[in-house]
Amino acid sequence: PVSRSFYTARFADAIRLLGGKVDSLLDIGCGSGIFLPELAKHCRQLFACDFHPELGKTVSMLTAEHLSNVTLVQADARVLPIASDSMDAIVCMSVLEHLHDVRSPAEEFYRVLKPGGMAIIGVPVENLMTNVMLRLSYLALPNASLDDEHVSTHRDVLRAFSRRFEVERSLNIPRLLPEFIRMYRTVRFRKAPQ
Repeated sequence: PVSRSFYTARFADAIRLLGGKVDSLLDIGCGSGIFLPELAKHCRQLFACDFHPELGKTVSMLTAEHLSNVTLVQADARVLPIASDSMDAIVCMSVLEHLHDVRSPAEEFYRVLKPGGMAIIGVPVENLMTNVMLRLSYLALPNASLDDEHVSTHRDVLRAFSRRFEVERSLNIPRLLPEFIRMYRTVRFRKAPQ
């Protein structure tokens, strides 16, 4: 129940920051596709990508959900097979903390977004409380190490994206607590209109 409410709140924040329906939306790091049915309601055409080799299972889920406005491709956030200036919005939740290089995704997101487009980025907040919670959860994962998985902090991600984008709005989980005990931050970045 606790982790479910956290995931639900995280996705609700992304939708809240999206702020309404867009024409073209790209979900980077779609994983199993759990967020795709909801995202599909907020755009005319949804594109989704992930690097993992099990995307066939995600395709099966999309077929079972009858989601016809979703195009799924295997891709890395650092090299997107998407045309420049083609997306109205990008959503990327709990992906960038897994990458050593967060500048390349910032450049790629900027490249594929239309002028005035938005990137909604969600990352865990790096602090003592979050580190303890993540370490405990990683104990249940055989052959996985938090130190190998979470290699960039929220500060690294925010710094890389702030170089290219304007920060418009930020939502935190929990909302009103100071950063040293927050769990998650979702930020809406805007590409400057031309």
